[in-house]
Amino acid sequence: MDAKEGTLENPVVDKICDKCGHDKMSYACRQTRSADEGQTVFYMCLKCNYNMVENA
Repeated sequence: MDAKEGTLENPVVDKICDKCGHDKMSYACRQTRSADEGQTVFYMCLKCNYNMVENA
């Protein structure tokens, strides 16, 4: 996810940023692996723009 994707258009969730400790992050889901595997969730901190990735 790039900074352009982390706008108000993406939903915001209560998640702690690993870098700055802020408690709000925006997220976007993408299917980056094969169809029979879970989605990849890209988080971006609303304070420092740090990106985190979680394979669901």
